[in-house]
Amino acid sequence: MFNNKEYQKEYRMRPENKKRKLEQNRKYYKEMSPEKKEELSLKNKKRYQEKKEEISIKRKKLYREDKEYREKYRQQRIEYRNKNRERISKRAKEYRKNNKESIRNQQLIKKFGIGVDEYNLLLESQDYGCAICGSKETGSHHTKYFSVDHDHKTGKVRGLLCFHCNTGIGSLRDDPNLLSKALDYLKG
Repeated sequence: MFNNKEYQKEYRMRPENKKRKLEQNRKYYKEMSPEKKEELSLKNKKRYQEKKEEISIKRKKLYREDKEYREKYRQQRIEYRNKNRERISKRAKEYRKNNKESIRNQQLIKKFGIGVDEYNLLLESQDYGCAICGSKETGSHHTKYFSVDHDHKTGKVRGLLCFHCNTGIGSLRDDPNLLSKALDYLKG
């Protein structure tokens, strides 16, 4: 039995018909009134939001399984970045400027497993100064924040240090024996 829907789908999928339909759609869209364009845009956004999860799953599956699709997608991303380099850079700078605290929070969590709130509590418990020398200054004109000192083996946060104390401990490779020898050396 003849299935009209199947035939239409197969007809639309032919390369020559796809190309012709795409050109027709572009021409139609160019001639469309601004109000109609806005209406169509809202309709498409709504449709996308309704099927967002489904579309995402299909794209991810296609990306994993189809090498041609994957290469085409990568190439499109490269072309897009090259064509829009200035705009992307400007947006990134603006995002960083407007979201400093959020970015700092993400970095603290990623590097040390503590967020800005935990950092602030730790700083408060240290009377807003370095855990070693007690200085209220960070010791560096590059940053207004104290360094998060942590055990490099376990990742456990020990405290917040000024630049000088942090680099001093780091230079002695967090080794108490070296620190003790350095202390003996300084005493003469």
